[in-house]
Amino acid sequence: MSTSTTTADQAVTDPLPPDSVPYVLESGQGRAYLLLGEVGRTLAGGEQTNGQMSVLTCTGPSAPRPIPLHFHEAEHDLFYCVRGRMQVWCDGVSRVLGPGDFASVPPGAVHAYQLLDHSSMFMGPIVPAGWDTFFAFTGTPYDGPMYPPVDPSPPPFEKFAAAESKYHMTYVHDQPYAEATTGPDDALPGAEEPYFLRAGEGPRHAAFGQVAFQILTGAQTRDRLGMAVVEGPKGSVVPAHRHERTPEAIYVLDGLVRARVAGEEHLLARGDFLNVPAGTVHELTFERPLTRYATMNAPAGIERLHELCGRAAEHRIYSPVPEPADPAGLERAAAELDVVFA
Repeated sequence: MSTSTTTADQAVTDPLPPDSVPYVLESGQGRAYLLLGEVGRTLAGGEQTNGQMSVLTCTGPSAPRPIPLHFHEAEHDLFYCVRGRMQVWCDGVSRVLGPGDFASVPPGAVHAYQLLDHSSMFMGPIVPAGWDTFFAFTGTPYDGPMYPPVDPSPPPFEKFAAAESKYHMTYVHDQPYAEATTGPDDALPGAEEPYFLRAGEGPRHAAFGQVAFQILTGAQTRDRLGMAVVEGPKGSVVPAHRHERTPEAIYVLDGLVRARVAGEEHLLARGDFLNVPAGTVHELTFERPLTRYATMNAPAGIERLHELCGRAAEHRIYSPVPEPADPAGLERAAAELDVVFA
């Protein structure tokens, strides 16, 4: 059952269920709060993932300045640029990210970001779960589309100060914001350390006629979180399966996905979100010639599904013809990963 939050001038209905069940959010839905002109939306929090992870989006206009430099004691923060451009600072290095570019910020790394274009947007999971409530603590409930033309609320300086203790974070006032530079940004590190990754980079594997790009694995998160981007042609299918212990979240980037989840069918378009709790049988069918989605899972592991089910991908583009599942590949995946094929 949804709940409502009442403010002086509005009542905002919580679109998220109170516990870990399958659900779909259409593009632009989520538990939304306005903060400094930007709207942070929680797509999944700890209640919806059995405490494993949070998944957020942030949308806003071109910002006049970056958010304050800070670091988290425990949280691993991820920035996947969905639309527009943004700049990310991390431990003295800065990059400008465009759609499909990615930044990984582990605990203790001093970081900040700034939206650079009209309607810029990023998406990403955070572990451990709970950081999404920062927006509820510091922001204002929001029930409109995208973000408002003008943010009438004053900067919540007192709440920001209180957030340092509540969320075990520290603002860093004595470091400069580095100028943006370029780099290869084409590989994952072998340990938990900051990195940037350009769109289309990262280990890639072909299965089911699709190509999956691993952009975050257990090696970069101490096995806490995994993330991959999967793309493929119309008619390709990720066969029905379940994860006994691992919740999964899916965010559609392009095209149309027909998702059969716990016996119910959903059509997911760009910007739509699917929450798949552990133990839930799900099957994904691509319904457009170019379909892409980001998959996130905590703990890490099932971001390697295409790797174990298929082979290293020679090219960055998928086959134009869907391929059936390889029985030997399904067996490999089931033997090594938290996956049971239905």
